[in-house]
Amino acid sequence: MEAAEAVQVAEVAEAVDSTVVEPAKPARPAYKGGEQYGPVAPNERLWNIAAKVRPAPDIGIDTMMKALFAINPTAFSKAGMDYLKVGVTLRVPTLREIAEHTHSKVAKQLLEQQAVANKTAGPAGSSQSPLPSPPPAAASGPGADPEPKPASPPSAVN
Repeated sequence: MEAAEAVQVAEVAEAVDSTVVEPAKPARPAYKGGEQYGPVAPNERLWNIAAKVRPAPDIGIDTMMKALFAINPTAFSKAGMDYLKVGVTLRVPTLREIAEHTHSKVAKQLLEQQAVANKTAGPAGSSQSPLPSPPPAAASGPGADPEPKPASPPSAVN
């Protein structure tokens, strides 16, 4: 009877070891400016939506709310952020729109950083970086040696 119990214990252990552990919280989708969010559910508030769609944690939720409100005026039943309509689809503002509508210093800084990063990355579709120009001393003319040769020591003649 001990052999039968051992087989049952092994089967239970195998079943426990082969279970897949799901993450507790699914990764939230990253939103980009110009994309859409919605439709808005009955229990959603602008605060929660702004927290989900802001492009960077540095952008305040209140700043994102103002930008969402400014570029989605028909999504509100009255002239106030508290009157978000259920079922509407919101357009997510771009970083430029956030900076323009809210005058956020953080958004302006992020926009400038993005512009610098785009300049250093080069033109789109180009995977090659420009070749560095040769140093001026090396390009002295045709037939010139790339490196100067050391002077040979005088030979001793016996």
